[in-house]
Amino acid sequence: MSGDLKYLPKDFKLPSRLSIAPGYVHLARFIRSNRILDIFGEKFSMPVELEYEYVWVTIDTGKESLFIYHDSQLIDKMDYPLPKTYIELSKIDL
Repeated sequence: MSGDLKYLPKDFKLPSRLSIAPGYVHLARFIRSNRILDIFGEKFSMPVELEYEYVWVTIDTGKESLFIYHDSQLIDKMDYPLPKTYIELSKIDL
């Protein structure tokens, strides 16, 4: 039945490492008055017109590229080299 809640086991723990496979990671982020876009601890300065707005971020892990969208318009595209083949989750405040 739709809407039934399923809970993780009480002993569930996130793995310390998350493998990075070719694909896409999509994020929604709110840009505050400091106009900083925070992606997993990395900071990017945003234009003043994005202050107090949401942006949509897509990371293409295969091409190691980052795309920033606002209102379905591409705002910026940049290289986004991945440091290794996994992300160390223990170093990220989840």
